[in-house]
Amino acid sequence: MFVHTMKYAHEQHPAEPIGVIAVSLGEAAALMASPLDIDALVFKCLFSNIANAVSNRTATRLGNPAELLLVQLQPRLGISRDTLRPLDRIGSVDCPAFLMSGAKDRHRTVELQTSM
Repeated sequence: MFVHTMKYAHEQHPAEPIGVIAVSLGEAAALMASPLDIDALVFKCLFSNIANAVSNRTATRLGNPAELLLVQLQPRLGISRDTLRPLDRIGSVDCPAFLMSGAKDRHRTVELQTSM
């Protein structure tokens, strides 16, 4: 999806710089698709891996059924939890990138932020 969107943006505005502001799963998608042939990338609260992200988000609302959700990744989407690790792909970004997060983030604990 990102690749097609970036291609369309370049076709519509060939002389303009292209930037992406991504949040949560959008960040993961941008990183998994990188390099994107863009001029800038902004991340807000990037998660390091899908297991931590699902566990943290479900625990705040539902207790912790994370494993029930994570086990569905391979059969439903054809991707393993070990593959969906956006932080491992940060090196593939070939443009300036700005990563922001904070201590009051409701979706990522300070422990998850500092474990990156």
